[in-house]
Amino acid sequence: RYRMPELMRESLLLLVVRRWRPDRLPVEPHEARDATALLGIHIAVSVLLLALLSPRVYLRYLAPLLPPLFLLFGYWLARLSRLQPVLAAAVVVAFVAFGSLQDFVGELRHDYDGPIEGIVDFLNRHADPGDTVGIVYGDLPLKFYTDLRVVGGLTGEDVEAEGPVDWILLRYHTVAPVSRAVRRSLRRQLTEGVYRPHTLDAPETAFENREDPREHRFRTDPTERRVVIWERRP
Repeated sequence: RYRMPELMRESLLLLVVRRWRPDRLPVEPHEARDATALLGIHIAVSVLLLALLSPRVYLRYLAPLLPPLFLLFGYWLARLSRLQPVLAAAVVVAFVAFGSLQDFVGELRHDYDGPIEGIVDFLNRHADPGDTVGIVYGDLPLKFYTDLRVVGGLTGEDVEAEGPVDWILLRYHTVAPVSRAVRRSLRRQLTEGVYRPHTLDAPETAFENREDPREHRFRTDPTERRVVIWERRP
């Protein structure tokens, strides 16, 4: 789903054509040549630095490169349209047909319901002020969007020292090593106490949603397992 390699290939293709058949492309003005060179240098240096310094390949690190890449793509497409209008139209059709444009447009038309949204909504409606929530992962959004005490997760509170919590969310996915210890502590409370489950109409995905095309969800998956919240009975 990454568009950057495709855009770079288009630009490189036109550069090769210019070198091989210079008569097929008109001479660029100095301003345009300097602008495209500046964008190319910016992109190349950014990719090099990201390759050396970034811990993982996250799209959020590469996102600032999208505007200059689309500028280059639009510039070369405009030049191509003056030389070969049919070929330029074919490139646009291929971009729309085989890219992710229809997914992004569909996402704007359909609401996406994630696990955190469902959890926050349920707790705000059913939890009492002063209740404690123990969660394996996703603690930070709960702290921000609710007035409850939230322990566990990735922020380091000691679940054992907190004692029996009022609400338990084991979460299905384990996204960090520290989550395993939190899960064990919450499972122990679940077996030792008296809790009843509430199954939410919210998908139990690892994340609410992510901008990375490999993990981004454009619509709610009705076949995904559901979030389960355990409530401690008096």
